[in-house]
Formats: sequence, structure tokens, C-alpha cells
Amino acid sequence: MGITVEPIPDGPGGGPVQIFVHFSLMSLKDFDVQMSRFAVSGFLTSSWRDERLKWLASNHDDIRSLRLNQGEVWTPCFVLWNSDASLAKIGFADAPVRVSSDGLVIWNPGQVFVTSCNADVTYFPFDIQRCTMDFLSYGYNMDELNITVDAAIASTDDETLNTMWEILHTKLFVTEKQHEHMLHVSVTFKRRGLVFVLLIIMPVVLMSLVNLAVFFIPC
Repeated sequence: MGITVEPIPDGPGGGPVQIFVHFSLMSLKDFDVQMSRFAVSGFLTSSWRDERLKWLASNHDDIRSLRLNQGEVWTPCFVLWNSDASLAKIGFADAPVRVSSDGLVIWNPGQVFVTSCNADVTYFPFDIQRCTMDFLSYGYNMDELNITVDAAIASTDDETLNTMWEILHTKLFVTEKQHEHMLHVSVTFKRRGLVFVLLIIMPVVLMSLVNLAVFFIPC
């Protein structure tokens, strides 16, 4: 029986590998209040240096970068810990990985992330919700990987408009869980209450006024 070995790159001075992370939020796909399910599409970008992948560009036709597949190089094992589906490593075997001649590796897997998230509808239809995606560096402790947030907020420059919800702000931060780093991507968003006012509340009010006016119409 064959055994697949994934040796960890050496970090600076033989210490932990320095992983810089950033999250790009593409769209808020769904927020199911009854099922307590939150879904967004986005890219979890990670970068680090792997000395084993360095080469001298002048010796190789001045090639300074290569596009490889995730299954061909070492990548950190990020698992969406509060997933509403199965727990699995982020990315896929054919996900693109960009490697530069100086050993810089940029991994940018994208997918739809579905998590559990409890709703607070106290102020419906003007409620504000906050959901968090918790990514655990599964299988690697803090002596092996050191995760640093590259930007304190998620990028929303390419966000696709959601007709029901409006994203207010995002936040990225790292905590410790059983001597392993956990990356949190917090998303705060509000319901587009005007939609409910125009499509539900106003028609009901108008119908009530029409029914009331019937009593003032002369026979």
C-alpha cells in the first residue's frame, strides 16, 4: 500500500512556515433564516515561500513564474470548520498555483462556502445579520504554520449584487484552537427592507384601505 507524504517547507530560520491569507468575497449567494444556513462564493488566497521551488531564471530561458496544479505542490490544509456540509480540504487537485522563481507560491482556490449561522430577526424586515466562516489549519500546529492576515477586511471589489441582502462590512482575524491557527472571515449584512415594504407591506396596507373604503361608498 502506497503512502502519500507531504513534507512541510522550511520556514525562516527553520521556524514555522509564514502563510499570508486574504479573502475575496464575490457574492452572498444565500441566507436561509429557517435553516440557519449562510452561503457565499469567494476566493481564499494564500501565499508563502517554498525554498525547494526556487530556480535561477537565467538558466531556464528567463522563465520567472510557472502555473502548476494544487495536486503537484505542497499547500496548507484549510478546512471550513463550521461547514454546513462535509468537512473537506479547501480547493481541488486542478486548482491553479502560481510559483515564482524566488520561491513565492500563491494559491487561490475559489468555491461556494456554506456555513451554519443563526439568524436574529428581531427587527425584521430591517434586521442586520453577522455570519462567520471559520477556516482551521487542519493537521498543522502553530509550530509548523504561522497564519497572518494580509488584509483586515475581505475584498468586495468584484462583488455581485444580491437583491435581498446588502453587505455592510467584513473582518478577518486569526485565533488559536487547540494549538492550531483558525482564520475567521466575518461578514455583516442587512436585509434590503425597502423591498419588503414595497412588495409586501404596501400592498397589504392598500388592500386594507380599499376594504375600509367600501363602508363609505353610498348604496
